[in-house]
Amino acid sequence: MNIKYLFLVVLFATFQPKSNAQQQVSLEDFGLSFTLPAGWTGDIQGEYIVLGHTSIPGMMILSDNPNRTIEAVVSTAQQGIQEDGFNLTADGAFKTVSSKRAEGFYKGTYDYSTAVKAYAIGLIDGYGKGMSIVILTETSAFSNDHINAANQLAKSVRFFKPKASPVTLQWQNRIVGKKLTHRYTSGGVGGSSDTRIITLCTNGTFTYYGNTSANLDGPSGFGYANSNEDSRGNYTIFSVQNNAYLTLNFENGNESEYTLTRNESGHTFLENSRYTVMDAEGCD
Repeated sequence: MNIKYLFLVVLFATFQPKSNAQQQVSLEDFGLSFTLPAGWTGDIQGEYIVLGHTSIPGMMILSDNPNRTIEAVVSTAQQGIQEDGFNLTADGAFKTVSSKRAEGFYKGTYDYSTAVKAYAIGLIDGYGKGMSIVILTETSAFSNDHINAANQLAKSVRFFKPKASPVTLQWQNRIVGKKLTHRYTSGGVGGSSDTRIITLCTNGTFTYYGNTSANLDGPSGFGYANSNEDSRGNYTIFSVQNNAYLTLNFENGNESEYTLTRNESGHTFLENSRYTVMDAEGCD
């Protein structure tokens, strides 16, 4: 699993310490733990964990770093960051601190107009797992507080052998080897129907079938629309804190992510849609 491996989570899983104290974050499914420095809180946004502080301006961004060598970390860092509104170039050469850590500075713009300065740390375990830490703010506001916060978090990072967390195991036992079916129908003139069937095989593969149909009734007359989708791929079930997720990686390269929940009656929901869970036949 690449993380997207860690940070591709579907909805926001918020890290909120109860006080202005440090918070330990342990992600057993991914073999990673770290401690949020005091005053830093945030949530998962797409492929990143984005943190903010109560009084230090700017943001700290944590993301996956899959490089296996520190030379690759440095080479990648020197290329800068040009995505999601960031246009950052290396401010000098990134330096190798050890065989598992490199660091350096960036300068550039955020949101295409705001001048920013950033400090970045790249950490790896040498086996394809790692974390990038980038802390940035407006150029005039950057200080040693930013460097110290990033270093404090970096020193707390631990990589270990991944294992399924109790929450992940619960969901694996509940839906692996099962057929998940969602059906919705609105009747009457102009009615529509939506069917989705996800079969999660025990070998880590899935099949997906979707059908949407609608009766069209308007000034120009009556009609009917229908569409089908039939595809397959590999899936992952994982959890962050106590929140569980299902990721479908389709053969065509697309991804779909769902939050997994159950209500008080024991019904299973993917996002806000209820699915019936039944034994699957002949999927392996």
